[in-house]
Amino acid sequence: ARNLIFLGYAGSTQTLSGEACKFVFVTEADRWRDHFKQGSSFDKARQRIKAFFSSLVFAESSPTDETSLILALFEDSDQRRYNLPCQRCGHHQELRCFPHKEGPFAGRGGIQGLQHANGNWLTPSEARLAAWYECEADGCRIEDRHKHDMNTRGVWCPRGQTVDRRGDLVGTPERSPRHAGFHLSSLYSEMLTFGDVAAEYLATRDDPATKKVFINDWLALRSYASKRPPKWKTIGQRLAAGHPRGKVPDWAIFLTCGADVQDDCVYFVVRAWGEGCRSALVVRGRCNQKFNADGEAIRSSDLDEFGSMVLNVRFPLLTANPVGHQSLPVFRAGIDCQGHRQAEVAEWVRNFNAASTERVYTFAGDNRIAQAGELYKFSLVDKNTKTGKPYPGGLRLWRIAVDVFKEDIRSRWEIPLDGPGVWLLYDGILTDGEDYLRQICNEVKRVDRSSSGQKKMIWRPADNRIGNHYWDCEVYSRAMAEICVSGNWKDLAFRAAPPVDRVPQPSRPEVTTPDGRAFCVSDR
Repeated sequence: ARNLIFLGYAGSTQTLSGEACKFVFVTEADRWRDHFKQGSSFDKARQRIKAFFSSLVFAESSPTDETSLILALFEDSDQRRYNLPCQRCGHHQELRCFPHKEGPFAGRGGIQGLQHANGNWLTPSEARLAAWYECEADGCRIEDRHKHDMNTRGVWCPRGQTVDRRGDLVGTPERSPRHAGFHLSSLYSEMLTFGDVAAEYLATRDDPATKKVFINDWLALRSYASKRPPKWKTIGQRLAAGHPRGKVPDWAIFLTCGADVQDDCVYFVVRAWGEGCRSALVVRGRCNQKFNADGEAIRSSDLDEFGSMVLNVRFPLLTANPVGHQSLPVFRAGIDCQGHRQAEVAEWVRNFNAASTERVYTFAGDNRIAQAGELYKFSLVDKNTKTGKPYPGGLRLWRIAVDVFKEDIRSRWEIPLDGPGVWLLYDGILTDGEDYLRQICNEVKRVDRSSSGQKKMIWRPADNRIGNHYWDCEVYSRAMAEICVSGNWKDLAFRAAPPVDRVPQPSRPEVTTPDGRAFCVSDR
């Protein structure tokens, strides 16, 4: 037989309208774009069969959102789903990612092994090894090795029918088979394990953009626009505490500051810390660079303002804290010295510390130290790695495992507000701190490939227009607090009191910071 094949392009109404065809194959239908003057591109392609008594239109696609064409076609079909028999009990079922929420199989089915016993989510790499599939009928454990045999014995089941244990269709289809529709997700692929699907879900669940791809392309489901409040607003509502901006809660023992330097400004946060790593935001802000009459930036003018308005002031407490202080200065500050204006920052820190007993530490993110089980590591740097110029007297640099501290802060967002280690914000943060809230919620973990092709999880801004400067400040402030107490968050009031005020208790040994100085907030 002699057959002619015509290729059409969804963006060309001419190629979609020019020929009569007995068979029409439409691929990635949801990615087609309609012509605003001539209507639906898919309808134009479908009209090509009018000259034939017997014809076929075949359309396939990954679905998109509420406007999905392929799902509209599927809902108008007999809606067949591929039911596989359980290797243990023989029950036929459609593979699904998540357990049933209601009905006779509520709580069963879907991929299991995504959470620890305490309810915390596994990391994607952990889930890749731990995940398995649960039979919706009897809770049987289905492994990846069963998938091939199950696929070979599967049955396409139209809506309205079920499949018995012998593999026969039971019941009456709700719709005519004239319009046949088939739904199949990535869970059926023998190239993917249940762990692969679980890892992809965990890697995308906190990022709306990548989660949409997972829902559409992996599960072949429609994605819906979120009707819940944005995450930054939810965080602001939940974590807002009772103290106003600029005031320190009465349980606080000491303050730390984190600062992120940009080309024309310095972002900062000041955070109060108490027993058990409980913390609360006191103030946050930005110091902008000043310019002279000729329009030239005044060197370190933003850093000087940061020093005078943040580091050299005392913040009042609501009432006296357990040590008896009525106000507190910033005990220690950590400032980014890795990206912008590195030499300028190093010089400013050296001059500031010369007059303030080394209260400012220079930080640089270095996640490699976490592989050796360290959260921070001190080093003395002789010269600027970018310019090659030496630092006068050397640069005292603290390398910080920033990813560990990011995970730690995010985990504290879920702690009950009266629980130990809770991470709080000041009252009214939703009114004056939308930029802050958006930035601390703007980083998500995404899958990245190294030069060798290996996958790894990295933190990246979800929207580069929003930025993540306040988030970096919070990470530095958290790392600074950990350095101050040397990882020991017990008996802070005793350790912070002046030596003359302490009641001798041999069971409480003196604890010093990693640079050898005692942790003591003694000035009142």
